Amino acid sequence: MIGITAIAAIMVASFVLGANQRFFLTCEDFTLSGNSEPPGCVHADPDGQSD
Repeated sequence: MIGITAIAAIMVASFVLGANQRFFLTCEDFTLSGNSEPPGCVHADPDGQSD
């Protein structure tokens, strides 16, 4: 039962992080890591704050 609960918690956390990635990931993060920018990514503001 603990295993199923742990898996469910990880699934919920993954969904929440994925749905809100625009608040903590920018296009530059993907470019810096060597990946292509995903559609709809958020560009960082010049002052270092994202949207």
